Amino acid sequence: MAAMAVNAVEQIWISLGHATDKVMEDYGEDLLIQTCLDDRMDPSRLWIQVKGTEDDCSDPQKSLPTIRVKAEQILRWARSADLVVVVLWDTKNNIGFYAVPAGHFDHVNLSESRNGEIPIRFTRDRPFNERTAAHLTWSARIRHANRSLQCALSNLRDAERADSQQDMVFFESIIKTLLIDFSIDVKISNPDETLSDQFAELVQAGVRQSESTTLEHAAMKATIDAVLKSAHRNCEGNGLPPTLAQHLANPLCEAIFGKALRELSESTSTDRSEE
Repeated sequence: MAAMAVNAVEQIWISLGHATDKVMEDYGEDLLIQTCLDDRMDPSRLWIQVKGTEDDCSDPQKSLPTIRVKAEQILRWARSADLVVVVLWDTKNNIGFYAVPAGHFDHVNLSESRNGEIPIRFTRDRPFNERTAAHLTWSARIRHANRSLQCALSNLRDAERADSQQDMVFFESIIKTLLIDFSIDVKISNPDETLSDQFAELVQAGVRQSESTTLEHAAMKATIDAVLKSAHRNCEGNGLPPTLAQHLANPLCEAIFGKALRELSESTSTDRSEE
């Protein structure tokens, strides 16, 4: 039953074009998913734990089975740099449901009861199928990009405090290329780094609908809204963490509105000097 469930879940990932590998050693995960986008291997990965069941999960009126996992295992999943997904698979009806341990358990409680077992519950609003696998793939991709950005920003701040010009240039280049690549992935930009027509239209609509009284506020709000809408539209319904969204929006806002904002600033400065 276990092998049947793992094979069924693996086939869903394969059907989406991702590379899969069965984990032979029993470390708590059954599959390693190396995600791909446009035939290009991603730096992000997912680990999948599959729990097969012969219980009938097809009846929407019945509660789904609950599995129990050692607290120490869940703590490792919750702390993982990669996204870990637990899939419950009904081998008789070929349907599944998923849960994501990260962000749903108190790490202190898990640490204090490492040898105990913790229930993982599944809900019917989280079926596991091709659509949700695509959503999880983007979730892993966004999670990895955000963590990489936060790490580079932290290293840049350390370099600035140490006044190390070489390190500052190094980490600034990491941040720049990360944001450029991600903006292309989410179709904010084209491969030649020009803005996509879709994104430009979202920004224009945001400016027209803005109730802001200043150009600065209207420009930034329209840009951030367009970034979030682009992500939701092109990332299988995922949102963006604040750090990633803000650092994507800042250079885009400068690129789109920079000249107008600078002219406005210069005009304001001139007016004040004449008073």
